[in-house]
Amino acid sequence: MRGFRLMGLCWALYVAPAYAIVNIEQQRGAIDQQGFNGSLHAAVDGATGNTDKVALNLGADLRWRRKNVVDILLLDSAYGQSNGVRDTNRAFVHVRHIVIVRERRSVELFAQVEHDEFTRLQRRALLGGGLRFRLFEATHDHLDLGVGAMYVQETLDDEPGLTDGGTDYFWRLNSYLNWQTELNDTVRFVSTAYYQPALDDPEDFRLLADADLKVKLASNLDLKLSLEIAHDSRPPQTVEPTDVRYLTGIELHF
Repeated sequence: MRGFRLMGLCWALYVAPAYAIVNIEQQRGAIDQQGFNGSLHAAVDGATGNTDKVALNLGADLRWRRKNVVDILLLDSAYGQSNGVRDTNRAFVHVRHIVIVRERRSVELFAQVEHDEFTRLQRRALLGGGLRFRLFEATHDHLDLGVGAMYVQETLDDEPGLTDGGTDYFWRLNSYLNWQTELNDTVRFVSTAYYQPALDDPEDFRLLADADLKVKLASNLDLKLSLEIAHDSRPPQTVEPTDVRYLTGIELHF
């Protein structure tokens, strides 16, 4: 079983990671706890000399459970400069309301607002919901399926010579598979893959996922390694269809 999980980990790091609607799966590990809990995370990357670079990522996730009801709030922001020129500027807020109907089934409602200057995303606001099912569970592993839909308002920056600026409204399917495994008492891995086609045009889709490896450094402190990839079949003009992001940081739990 341990060999299976290690092979699965290698596979997921290679093919599964991606990013779009915020992945909250790494935060689900603590929703079994009644009451309030959360975590803070930070990562810094920099260089001086031939290349002057600074990048900062800050975020928080807060959870509050009352019996079979859970509310989650996620905040995240990233800012970076290279040789004095801004090259990263993005942020999001995500809220989720979860009602656990049975041990292996839950109903979820969520809302999200985000901004990313360097994909021309002035604002994306979405509201959605769906069902989540536990497909498989073992001592150290579980696999979950989520199916639902979301209504999206998306505003792109107007730029000279481009024709796709302005605001658009549309529905998307939101479906995902999430796999979580504990390799040992100190190492946990979470991988999530999303598929989000437009309901009125299946050729307009986003493939999204995220892979996170957490290594426990102390009782309330983790080292966090993340790999994110996003593919948009119809990206905004001048924007590449695929993004890859990776991050190393620390996460403080309370």
